[in-house]
Amino acid sequence: MTHYIVSVISLLFDCEDYEAADDLVAGYVTAVLREKGYSVSIIEIEQYNENIGLSQIINLSPNIVIFTIPRTSNISEIINFSHYIKSNIEVSKIILTGWSHHSAPLNVEYILKNYSDIDIIINGEGEVTVKELVEIIRTNASLY
Repeated sequence: MTHYIVSVISLLFDCEDYEAADDLVAGYVTAVLREKGYSVSIIEIEQYNENIGLSQIINLSPNIVIFTIPRTSNISEIINFSHYIKSNIEVSKIILTGWSHHSAPLNVEYILKNYSDIDIIINGEGEVTVKELVEIIRTNASLY
């Protein structure tokens, strides 16, 4: 496999509402992708220090960026970060995935239709789906 880089991004916003489950999503996604042989980095973006995390992403220049969705209230930040990333590096896809109890935004179709920087949203737990999806994207296979 050619060197293929994936960045898994966790937003550490709203710390008073933070749950350990937020870290687990990033950990599970990272583990299944590393098991498959991908080079995966976890980047935590802290509120009020966003430039540090975004600089890390730009410097790594990953092929795929995966945002975990700890809370739907962070969707506006994810939309803005996705636009910034795609404006600064060539990335194959930006994927969002979340826990089943945090889940993806309620209006997935609206986000995908109106925010072109976000390519795919996996509703709920996405470890197995992410592994299959990254392989499809890497090999340029059809999603359909």
